[in-house]
Amino acid sequence: MQARSLIARAIEAEKCLTSVEIREKMKGKILINCEDYLSTRAKLCEIISQINQIANYCGKGRDDLDHSILLETEGILRRITKDQSKAIRILGEKIRGSFSALRALLRKYDKNIEMVDPQLKNNSDLVEALV
Repeated sequence: MQARSLIARAIEAEKCLTSVEIREKMKGKILINCEDYLSTRAKLCEIISQINQIANYCGKGRDDLDHSILLETEGILRRITKDQSKAIRILGEKIRGSFSALRALLRKYDKNIEMVDPQLKNNSDLVEALV
């Protein structure tokens, strides 16, 4: 049950992040410069990191992957063109895509949290998104 409550916390953090994104975009602000956005996203990353550690089933779960990875990725993607380094660009896009996929999965779980197996490693969609 404790694992499912972690998913519930992640769902709430994702909702807060979506709310901040909508609010700040309506104001015409650039999100990367918005402290509320950055702190809310960092909190979601922290919870995802905890989920990653718990959902681990092969000794590969990590809890040291934090918000700085997204910040660095975004900075690199803004500076590097597609022609400069395709490999780095692909890696950055995969990192950004993984975060988006996890957010989409949390929105799916929000519709029916009972679908989440309390043994997080048994949720193949979650494990796949974390990998």
